[in-house]
Amino acid sequence: MPDRSAEVRAKTRDRIASYQESKDRWNLFRSLKNLIEQAVRDYEHRALVELLQNAHDAHDADDPGGRVLITLDHDEGPHGAVYVANTGRPVSRSNFDAMTDIAQSDKRPEEGIGNKGIGFKSVLQLTGAPQVYSVAEEGSQVFDGYRFTFADETSLKDFLGGDATLAAEVAADVFHLCLPVPLDGVPDTVNCFAADGYVTVLRLPLKSEEARAEAAEQLTALSAGPPVLLFLRRIGSLTIEERQDGEVARRTLVRTERVDAVLDRLTVSTVTVGDGDAFVLLDRQVAADEFGDAIERSVLGDHISEGWRDWQGDARVTLAVPLGDGPAEGRLYTHLPMGEQAVAPLPAHVNAPFFAKLARVDLEKTVPLNDFLLDELAVLGAETLLACSAGTVELPPTLCADLLSWDASMSDRLTRAFERLGHEVGTAPVVPLAPGSRRSWDSLAETRLWDDKDRTLFTTDRLTREADAVLVHPSVTGHRAARLEKAVARRGVLPSAVLHLRSFPSSSTRMRRPWRERGRSTQPASSS
Repeated sequence: MPDRSAEVRAKTRDRIASYQESKDRWNLFRSLKNLIEQAVRDYEHRALVELLQNAHDAHDADDPGGRVLITLDHDEGPHGAVYVANTGRPVSRSNFDAMTDIAQSDKRPEEGIGNKGIGFKSVLQLTGAPQVYSVAEEGSQVFDGYRFTFADETSLKDFLGGDATLAAEVAADVFHLCLPVPLDGVPDTVNCFAADGYVTVLRLPLKSEEARAEAAEQLTALSAGPPVLLFLRRIGSLTIEERQDGEVARRTLVRTERVDAVLDRLTVSTVTVGDGDAFVLLDRQVAADEFGDAIERSVLGDHISEGWRDWQGDARVTLAVPLGDGPAEGRLYTHLPMGEQAVAPLPAHVNAPFFAKLARVDLEKTVPLNDFLLDELAVLGAETLLACSAGTVELPPTLCADLLSWDASMSDRLTRAFERLGHEVGTAPVVPLAPGSRRSWDSLAETRLWDDKDRTLFTTDRLTREADAVLVHPSVTGHRAARLEKAVARRGVLPSAVLHLRSFPSSSTRMRRPWRERGRSTQPASSS
């Protein structure tokens, strides 16, 4: 078995030797330290999210049953400690090298969420001395693999044989997360994780009361905001614990996914996350050559790094449309939710391999890659609606209304998407009609909204059956109906023909004119 402690010591010994050789000619180490410390600040309030993504990436891509545990123990140490444990692959030599280097991820762009080599360093918001414990091989019940923390001035002095002057210089100039030191023992609080099947544990002794409060806030946000597990297909459960005064508050978020339909490049699934929130996941494969072209244009325009050229294979874009009432607005994801300002262009959560800044809190829409992916998401929505009207996919009418309700700033993408598929957005049969209609689907240009609230005579059912009205399915009400009408009626958003999608006037007298224009009687065949 490899001597992991020797590997850890050799890494720091080589780093110090490189520093000593170059510091008097060009102190690049000090410059890198300043740069990385500034970059870490960009991850403010996202340390636990970054660690969750690392835990996700540690699991095999074809295994949806990964487990992650995040614990905040208030009773441990002067300010408490955070534990993040996962059941994925043990820390490998390439993982170790990436964790102890700067911007040198060992993951290809398509292999995982985190591939920038910076996210792990976000732990410095909470601790100055993160500790890593991993098993040597899967199935081991003890942490006998990589075990290391990072050097401070005191440990550097011991490492350097008591040379206090050199230890102080190294501590001042070299980023300490590039200087790993081995951990000889394993605390009992860590050992218990191995018995529960966890493979790797990250322990963060919190550095201050501010860090404790920050950790507690981030822990709450994991279960209070947009569902973090929604697009994390490698994780089946996320357990969040808070321990204090001998009491344990525990919440387990579970993710399940069922594939309902597979059509060419379109996959439809039902996903349940958290406390039972259900979503329909619409997943579309993006052709490798088209995706590669978008990457190339972005690289040539100096928008993204050349590392994106290493992408291999196809990419995927995904829409998660809520089966219930859903959120007031969707969120953009890069597997994990981006910041509050990253609002989705329709009432659904949106996931794609967007390029984003280090902390992934917002989207740069002018980057050609991102522009391309947003267009692909619009095609995904249009393709799904056409598949529904053709009878090859079955979705609730409410979800179809959501797929049509794009914001003003991006609604042109939906228009172009229908054109790309050989249809006009205003005349494509993509609006679900009320039961009893002559057909199940009609166009935005021909369909009207109708609210049955407080109506007893002119109801959707009666107008449909006796007056042959072409009305939107009655389940599309409230905020969904308002969003749909707003999206269609907004000036300049869609072709003028589409503006016919309006609610009827409430007065039966005012209702006559539209029906006469269509050559139909305004009165029902029989009265009630």
